[in-house]
Amino acid sequence: MNVDNFISIGRNHKICEDYSIVGMDPIPYLIVSDGCSSSKDTDVGARILALCARFIIQTYSIIPNKNDFGNLVFWNAKDASDVIGLDKHALDCTLIVSFIIDNEIITYIYGDGVIVKKYTGRDNEFIDTEEISFSLNMPYYLSYLLDESTHSEYLKSDNKMKATSFYGKKDLGPLYLETEHIESRIIIADDLEFFGLMSDGASAFKNLNTNTFLPTNEVTEELFAFKNHKGKFVQRRMIKALKQYQDSNIFPFDDISIAVMSFKE
Repeated sequence: MNVDNFISIGRNHKICEDYSIVGMDPIPYLIVSDGCSSSKDTDVGARILALCARFIIQTYSIIPNKNDFGNLVFWNAKDASDVIGLDKHALDCTLIVSFIIDNEIITYIYGDGVIVKKYTGRDNEFIDTEEISFSLNMPYYLSYLLDESTHSEYLKSDNKMKATSFYGKKDLGPLYLETEHIESRIIIADDLEFFGLMSDGASAFKNLNTNTFLPTNEVTEELFAFKNHKGKFVQRRMIKALKQYQDSNIFPFDDISIAVMSFKE
């Protein structure tokens, strides 16, 4: 088994507000965080949230449930951000965390992003892509915990979490969820090749020749086309894929962060 990650700044961005972390100790885990570009200091906030998520995974003998995990991560991050004097909106960031327990990949999703996985040995070896977005383009942030009234108003709004699944090029359609954050679980089957997380930057690749954005599943098919799974396999693939896109006049107009666990030898 191997884990690797990658982050890259979006075109015309002055600073990267995405972050990702991977590790194998004490259990395999992936963490991706994406700071809100309209809030101040979220480049640092995204890193703090991700590091606090790692701290919980490495410190707790039993990983807390989704709600308790989110609360622990946020209030630890809030303490850290206060110490260094960050803006009050610095933690306006999405967070996705995946970890393995008893041959099961458990994923906590606070906000938007993309889950990608691939199985081998089946009739059609396509990449499965699940894009988590929000109907009013207002992702949930753990920072809403700061203000009970703001949190309550957010939950009452018509802004619904939307999960859109793709199997290769086939769009399986959206599913609207009555929640602000979700938990996902999948059993690690023998033919699971890899499982990965990506920020919503996956939906921001633009072809300047046609002035159109590429479909998210088309982007994941390209970025996750790993030649092998040794060493820094994600970094190698991303550097090559971004160069190929650039040669075709295609650029990411948002920051991107990726974290992947590979089960292929």
